[in-house]
Amino acid sequence: MITITYHTRKGGVGKSVLSVHHAWYLVEQGYRVLFINLDTQENSSKTLTDATTDPDKAKWQATRAGDAGDILFRATPPDDITLEAFTIFTASASLSLLDTTTFGYLSENLNLLSPHIDYCIIDTPPAFGIETAAALAITHYLIAPLELSEMGLDSLYALMAAKEEMDQYREEPIHFLGGLINKFDNKPSQTQILNFIMDSEELRSALIKGVIKNRQGYADAFTQRTPVWTGTKTAERDAGNEIKRAFAEIMTLIDTTENSNG
Repeated sequence: MITITYHTRKGGVGKSVLSVHHAWYLVEQGYRVLFINLDTQENSSKTLTDATTDPDKAKWQATRAGDAGDILFRATPPDDITLEAFTIFTASASLSLLDTTTFGYLSENLNLLSPHIDYCIIDTPPAFGIETAAALAITHYLIAPLELSEMGLDSLYALMAAKEEMDQYREEPIHFLGGLINKFDNKPSQTQILNFIMDSEELRSALIKGVIKNRQGYADAFTQRTPVWTGTKTAERDAGNEIKRAFAEIMTLIDTTENSNG
């Protein structure tokens, strides 16, 4: 099982939209996908667990295996956890009750589930709490949705520092795939930040190839609980091609790393 975590210190940058679409992208390719929502805003949980009879929407819904805080952070999880081709552990207020004594249980429990899963996508809250630290302690790959603003840049710096600190407690370092520019609309302020990044070798090398534009179609697709690329409008198809190119780049980076590790 390969684990991919989406995290940024700044809220409102489209982290849940990207992580859910990444899960849909992998499901569409036939992989067994586990989605873990650790963000108590529950946006991902609501999108992926809609009780619908519409077959065009139902195929994009995940089977709920239970509450992430109550199950994955327990010393003795239930024996009857059922994993389907697309499964989710949802977020709830129980995540706010976690403490350092429950930190290591996430790793232990995911190890038990890993033979039945190809990819695990983790959606984290913008705050750096126990749940986020636990995710970074076990993830193989890390992606940072990036808003081109001073606060967005600060959040990228903070995440890179947190990654370096977490690496000290891991057997292998986290593979930071980079920042994924999201909600880009070519405003002068955004262009200024982008130019600043391009002028810095450190920051430039920390970007994932591809830009996700600020399109209403992404929010609409998230609300409709279906991938943006399933839409029939030209704008939806353009958005779908755009985000799929970004995911293809991400998966190429992952495949290259996995192959180099043997």
